Amino acid sequence: MSKNELIVAGVDDPIQEVATELLIKGVEEAKAIAQQFGYTGSVRVEVLEESIKQSKSRVNKELIAIGSFLKMLKVQCSYGVFLEKAEDLGFNKYAVSRMILVAEKYSDLRAPAILEDLGKTKAMELAFDMSKEEIEQLFDGKDVNGLNIDKVMAMTTRELKEALAAKD
Repeated sequence: MSKNELIVAGVDDPIQEVATELLIKGVEEAKAIAQQFGYTGSVRVEVLEESIKQSKSRVNKELIAIGSFLKMLKVQCSYGVFLEKAEDLGFNKYAVSRMILVAEKYSDLRAPAILEDLGKTKAMELAFDMSKEEIEQLFDGKDVNGLNIDKVMAMTTRELKEALAAKD
């Protein structure tokens, strides 16, 4: 992409010229980062945004899947053996319990799109502090302990933690 391709024909504006140069530099930096990570797709903003959304969706689904697999493994192993196997897989006792809890709370949820938009961290916070029934009500659009899904989506993770702590 050249500078001439980005400048609007007939515009002789120094601010536009600086903005164009910054845009070109940003695209060049993005291409260098893509090459560093072995990414061969487009670095256009819209494509990257869509790729991020798809990756978030896969991460949330995989988090639930891993928790489900861990729970299935757990019921087939004795306590010490299970933790040993989990550690061999790269999970400590704390991570295992968190992932199983998330799987239990979200595995059969009827609103996976909301879970995808919510994000992993907020989903975990809700799983730790709300019952499965409360989460289902929240995802069905109902108010639960002064929270609704729109408020939760608009909150930062810290604000959500504080709101959930206040209900206790």
